[in-house]
Amino acid sequence: MKDILKEIRKQMVFDWINGFHQLTPLTQNKFYKIIGPTIVGIELVSIPAINGYRPHFVIYPLWRNNVNSCLNIPLIYKYIINKKGNQFDIPYLKHNDHIEDAIESFKLQIPIKMDEDVSLRFFFEVVDHRFTDILVTSSTSEQVKLFELKFYLAVYLNHSEIVKTVLAEIIQSSKRWNITMFELWYGKLDLWIFHLQEAASDRAKLLTRIDINKKDKKFERLIVSELIS
Repeated sequence: MKDILKEIRKQMVFDWINGFHQLTPLTQNKFYKIIGPTIVGIELVSIPAINGYRPHFVIYPLWRNNVNSCLNIPLIYKYIINKKGNQFDIPYLKHNDHIEDAIESFKLQIPIKMDEDVSLRFFFEVVDHRFTDILVTSSTSEQVKLFELKFYLAVYLNHSEIVKTVLAEIIQSSKRWNITMFELWYGKLDLWIFHLQEAASDRAKLLTRIDINKKDKKFERLIVSELIS
């Protein structure tokens, strides 16, 4: 059985990369590429209860202080649903039965194209759609991550008006946040907002940090696309 599962896992990697040919395996179950100031890709999360896996769409930042902190917590971590409206939980032994539907569903549910540059508008569509998820509307930390993503995408492209708009959205939305939980994760709200403003006012420093992380040896094999206006 171990040999069979080993071969299935090899096939699993091949099938997902074949379906999204611009993604590169960082590990056996994590496939990424770089788009602008982000790492975007697919993670196949092990589900021991079914001896299988669940595919997730992920976005990580590249503006953190180092590579490890960039990959610490995803800004978006979204599972894919099947035609019945349920999560794609795929037993390894049934991988071949589900892989075609899983890839097709992934492409339909994630508007970011993995094989080309991505516009800010499409990126924002993905982020804004996450705000409609009950798991996000009920979670301060999830909302913060999405706002942070929108903010840094706009700063990266030097869209000053969008930066101001997102910052205004943050200030307005923060009135409804659980401040105790926020401070547990991010520290004082005023200081966090100040750091956002600081990043916008010193964009060159931010771009340098992103570029350094992009060039880290851990990401040297990843294909790079750009974020465009």
